[in-house]
Order: sequence, then structure tokens, then C-alpha cells
Amino acid sequence: METSSSPKSEWEGELWGKKDLIDRNRDLNLPPNTPSKKGTHRDLKKPGEFWEYNDVRVNVLSYILMKLFRKPLPEILKKEIMDPLGASDTWRWEGYKNSYIEIDGQMLQSVSGGAHWGGGLFISSLDHALVGLLMLREGEWNGQQILSKTYLEMLKKPCEKNPDYGFLWWLNQRKGFSRYSSENALFAFGVGRNLIWIEPEYDLVVVVRWLEKDSFEELTNKVVSVFI
Repeated sequence: METSSSPKSEWEGELWGKKDLIDRNRDLNLPPNTPSKKGTHRDLKKPGEFWEYNDVRVNVLSYILMKLFRKPLPEILKKEIMDPLGASDTWRWEGYKNSYIEIDGQMLQSVSGGAHWGGGLFISSLDHALVGLLMLREGEWNGQQILSKTYLEMLKKPCEKNPDYGFLWWLNQRKGFSRYSSENALFAFGVGRNLIWIEPEYDLVVVVRWLEKDSFEELTNKVVSVFI
């Protein structure tokens, strides 16, 4: 599996009772109320030859990282990111009831990459904004490089099969994500247009919850127009 860009891994299998087929043929750009092929068969390509957003495969990435670190990912997130940022203690990152494995004699929960089927990261807008500000500051916080420059370079490199997607973040280098935000803008977003918008051109971080998909461009236009 290509951990640098899980949406093009083409991993096939089942994890925590969920088969990758559940999210195959998933098209994030379909207009509202449009029939979807999600969950239907699609012949798999070789790893790296096809891009598709698949939450089961993102869960596999999360599982692999826990096996690598041999610690629950929420512990690592808290120690390495959230605590240095001065975040609250109200956020939580959960997996599923059956996503436990034994590592070094302890039963540890593998957390899900998103809130699909339950689980996921539950976090306030203010804590979300702190994460966005860390990204805006190129991974530096209070004189300390919390995120490596190498990671940030990887994050901003477009995927060959989807130039609007980097290392698990959305890019705007060809204005494919937003016409009004800059080419250097970054976006982390999930279902319901819950998103973090990092806008280096205006030294700006915007956190949005439950925005209608059709209203996204209007929002970015209104925000950017304040600076023009």
C-alpha cells in the first residue's frame, strides 16, 4: 500500500467488517441528488494507476500507522500536536467497537480516518483552527518545528492521478477546488463540507461546519473580497 497517497493504493480487502467495495466508485464531485455508483464493482488497477477516495483504505492507513508506532494514534496526536498547540481537552478520536488489536500485550483501538460509519475525530472549531494555524505557520509553533518541512513538501505535491489532491490534503494549485482562494490554499474537508481552509495569501485560517456544497464558492468569494 502506498502510504504517501492512500486514495491510489487500490488495496482490496476487508477491515473491521467493512470491505473496500463499500466505497468503490465513490465520486465526490457528483451534484446533489445525483444517482451514485458508490459500492458497485469496478475492476481494480495496479497500485498508483487510479485515484479514488475510499474510507476503508484510509482506515487501513490508520491501522498501519498504529502498528508502526505501536501506540494509539490519539495519544500521538495529543502529545505531538494538540498539547503543544494549547488545544482543549474536549476533542476525541474514536474507532469502532471491533477495531481493537493486541500490541505488546495491550488491547489498542485502531481509530478511523473519518466519521464514516461512526468513529472519527470529534473536535471544536477553535481546536480545528489551531491545527489550521499550525499549517499556515509552516509547521512552526512558538519557535519549535512541530511538523517537518519534508512532510509539508509532500503534502503540497499534487497526486499524479488527481492534481487537486496532495498528501491527504486538498490543493488549489490549478484553481480546481476554489476559483476565489489562492493557488497556495490548502483544504482539509469531510462530509457536509466541514473544512479547514488555509489561505497563505491573506494570512488566514477559516473553519466551516455543515456548509451546503453549492454555497462553498460564495463563501470563499465573500471572505476573499474583504481583503481585495
